[in-house]
Amino acid sequence: MRITPHSELALIRAGNAAAATALGGAMLGFAIAIAASVAHSANLLDAAVWSLVALVAQLLAFFAATRLFGAGWRAAIEERREMAPAVLKAAVSVAVGLINAACMAT
Repeated sequence: MRITPHSELALIRAGNAAAATALGGAMLGFAIAIAASVAHSANLLDAAVWSLVALVAQLLAFFAATRLFGAGWRAAIEERREMAPAVLKAAVSVAVGLINAACMAT
């Protein structure tokens, strides 16, 4: 939540479903990768390292998605409450989380 240019919690409290969708997808994608790191790690340090790898992958996915949408994605979610960019951002986060989890399982 700290890297996005807007306050998701404030937008969600104001009833912005697009912000909730984008944040929910990011949380799900990260949680999937964290769960896999815990399930497939030998110890706590191993899980922490793989969780850090998952975090970096999610951040890279976020920056890639923002490049894909261009300059208008922020306004689309904040002001116009458009669902299309929010759903796509959520899907990218979940997809990256699943790929991360699969990589940790091998």
